Amino acid sequence: MRTWIATLALPLASSVVLAVSFPTPTAAQSGWTPQTSGTTEELRGVDFTDANHGVAVGDAGTILHSSDGGSAWTSRSSNTTYNLNAVALGGPSAGIAVGDGLTIVRTTDGGLSWTVVMTDFFASLHGAFMLDAQLGFAAGVNSIFEPLVGRTTNGGADWTFQNFRFDGSEGTLRDVHFLSNQVGYVVGNVFTGEGAIARTTDGGTVWQTILYTNEPLLGLDFADANVGVAVGAGGAILRTTNGGTSWTPQASGTGAILEGASLPEPPIGTVVGDGGTILRTTNGSQWGSQQGGTLGRLNEVVFVNANTGWVVGANGTILHTTTGGEPPTAVTDPGAVAPLVLLPGSPNPFRLMHRVPYELPAAAAVRVEIYDSAGRFVRRLADGAQVAGRHEFAWDGTDARGSSLPTGVYVYRIEAVAGGATASRTGKMVLID
Repeated sequence: MRTWIATLALPLASSVVLAVSFPTPTAAQSGWTPQTSGTTEELRGVDFTDANHGVAVGDAGTILHSSDGGSAWTSRSSNTTYNLNAVALGGPSAGIAVGDGLTIVRTTDGGLSWTVVMTDFFASLHGAFMLDAQLGFAAGVNSIFEPLVGRTTNGGADWTFQNFRFDGSEGTLRDVHFLSNQVGYVVGNVFTGEGAIARTTDGGTVWQTILYTNEPLLGLDFADANVGVAVGAGGAILRTTNGGTSWTPQASGTGAILEGASLPEPPIGTVVGDGGTILRTTNGSQWGSQQGGTLGRLNEVVFVNANTGWVVGANGTILHTTTGGEPPTAVTDPGAVAPLVLLPGSPNPFRLMHRVPYELPAAAAVRVEIYDSAGRFVRRLADGAQVAGRHEFAWDGTDARGSSLPTGVYVYRIEAVAGGATASRTGKMVLID
């Protein structure tokens, strides 16, 4: 009998941020900083061994290497033109990358050079994981549409493969994670589109399907031997606190396809997905949206500690944070007080008027602007000095000329400057007929 779990997605509150590209971003707007990748290829996988050394991979055999935390990325030859879907580093020297065509490439020098181990098969690999410098795993689908898991015990030089079915059903594996040399998990989808999680307790020889979901599952990560998350389509987030024995759906606040997850330490975690979606939890149960400055697809995220992480995605996107993705407040005077407290706006969605209250601890210069979901400027509501105390701005769904705008998602940005400190916040509003 199948065990099914229905996933949850609830509307976002009006005061949470939406990932959009603004014309002149500042450090206070976002805790994520774009890095120059040097490519427009879609990047699909990223891994770092520490705050400095990392590798990103993507389409057309793209491999990028950094030894300074991503301040500079250098293109390295993968010796293949197949799309690379995932990368896993097993320490300062060993690493593997996997992709279409059952392609596997490996490195023994920390990502500077790569050797093709296998390729040109009618199959594909989507997930990779290394438990240490020698023991690694890859997951995907074989040529007859069966879930496929590969295992290496010598750093990726040689591989053995095991295919299985989800309780007799064909399917594709999207990610893999091992808790020990014997216990591991894979996530993916069956041929009818539902998601599934399977477990092995013998190192990958036998796999048991432990649950199904109503949406495909695409990403998987564990913080330790007990706490893990699986993410997927429809904003699906599942959490385990008992090493994967049971999984509980969590409200993500979005219906976006979630592609990747990283849990650097419990209960902290970050997940990413389509439409520039970045979600973070600091308590293991509630997820809040973060601004990444893009509406493009984000495919993978990795954190090396609670605050330091990277995200990769479409058009060569690489984002980096040292603040856990939270927007820092730019304070030039150590004694200065952050000059803005933003309160929840309402109603949302709205037809006639959306109101957002805020408080100024001290007199400040305040600017309020409206943008559409593509980051295009729509209207300026305030730009000047305001006294300390409680204030409110209101928007009636019109542009600077007073013309009514079409239904959709819009974003406000409010910035306050006072006493040597700057604070900037954004939030989304949904205009309906």
